[in-house]
Amino acid sequence: MYIFAPIFVLTFVLTFVFTFVFTKSNTKYISFTIKIALLKRLKCILPIIDRYNTKGSQPILVMGEDFNQWVCKYRDINKLFNELLAYEFAKLWDIKIPESALIEIDYNKHVQTFSDKKGLERRFFDRECFGSCFLEGTLDVNKSMLGNKEIVRRIKNKDDFLKISLFDIWLSNEDRNWGNYNLLLKTIEGGYTLLYIIDNTEIFNSSTAYREGLTDITEQDTVLSSELAVLLFKKDTQIVKKVDTLLSLFPSLVESCKKELSNIYQQIPQSWNINISQYEPNINELFSKNWLNICERNFRTYIQTQIII
Repeated sequence: MYIFAPIFVLTFVLTFVFTFVFTKSNTKYISFTIKIALLKRLKCILPIIDRYNTKGSQPILVMGEDFNQWVCKYRDINKLFNELLAYEFAKLWDIKIPESALIEIDYNKHVQTFSDKKGLERRFFDRECFGSCFLEGTLDVNKSMLGNKEIVRRIKNKDDFLKISLFDIWLSNEDRNWGNYNLLLKTIEGGYTLLYIIDNTEIFNSSTAYREGLTDITEQDTVLSSELAVLLFKKDTQIVKKVDTLLSLFPSLVESCKKELSNIYQQIPQSWNINISQYEPNINELFSKNWLNICERNFRTYIQTQIII
């Protein structure tokens, strides 16, 4: 029997203001105050519930002391860092992503008793894992479900698909594409669904950019080359306007991330032993004018070749 003591989770909030520019000819400025909640730090309270036998991270499902279930990644430190960085950036871009937390998992209590321990090395649990809150009522986006036009019609935030595509191009995410969407559809009131992003371990060119610098991803490395992109936007007469509007916001979205970098770095657990000074020079490439120009050019090109034509 497990006896649970009362749990008090303290959340610290940072605020800042940034400006969106909507038009060039008639410039309008709207200021938003964004509240950034620091990552929760939680302890696992039960043995592993399940394990996902994916090709990549093979995450585990655990119960946290907040009584929520968390999908936890535990292996490669760079991948954990990528998840943390992408999570914080996605929130600043107002892209829907499951809540994340840093999860402590006791190997003896919670891993040792699990039936399939292959790859679950003790050393992985001597440090915090990166957890994403398990979302009830979701579907994994995959090719087989796209034959049902009703599923596509009920996506409420379909324009976020464009923002997600630009986000991935900006971060050089090599693992969200036509064959591996890494998207969830969460059911909401009225039978509609919302797109959520998951699994962001392969940003920064699958971490090679930390050593070699950023390289732009091809259109086949993006979801713009997917069947879903065509279903969502092929008949959208406003697609050019939507692309122009999004790209007008792009510099401000990127700037908001730049301003928050130091606060994001402070959330990196010491147990990850990351020397951020070795990462910073290549991370800072994200904010260069040249990189933003490359991203804008590629985004427009991929939209043109994959959707408009």
